Amino acid sequence: MKYFDKRLFWFIKTHLLYRWFFNEFHITSYMGTPLFLKRCSNIKIKKKVRIFVGSRIELIGDQAKLIINENTSIGHNMHLICGGEIIIGKNTTISSN
Repeated sequence: MKYFDKRLFWFIKTHLLYRWFFNEFHITSYMGTPLFLKRCSNIKIKKKVRIFVGSRIELIGDQAKLIINENTSIGHNMHLICGGEIIIGKNTTISSN
């Protein structure tokens, strides 16, 4: 599958399946197939966020919150565990592995 085809597939899959579990998931953002998601209802994903395949995002406890701001790219196999509040700023790149 070509790279563009994969991104289009991820975009469609994100907005048909994943976005309904999140507190906020902007229409211009997409997510590759994650390994594991926990407490998505406390996650906000803003405009133009790209999360690639293999992410593991866990929010531990009722007070945990994750906000990923605009134009952020997160590479393959990102592992994030949050027990408090994490805000990832605008125009951020988090590389893979």
